[in-house]
Amino acid sequence: TRMAHLRGATYHLTLPRSQIGVNLPVEQLFHVNGTPREDYVPAVQVTVSDLGESGADPWMKKATAVLKNPRR
Repeated sequence: TRMAHLRGATYHLTLPRSQIGVNLPVEQLFHVNGTPREDYVPAVQVTVSDLGESGADPWMKKATAVLKNPRR
């Protein structure tokens, strides 16, 4: 999923022979309704097509549209 990389805290360790640093996810985060964070999909989303207008705030545009038409 798009949010799969958001999996909570990580621990850092250094590989002994190469000295390369590695971050490992160790905790899973959850939405308040119990859904794993990486599976949560908000009811209203701002998509790539909403980002088209130069100088416009796509999040404000989407919020205004939802407020004007709450059944959407």
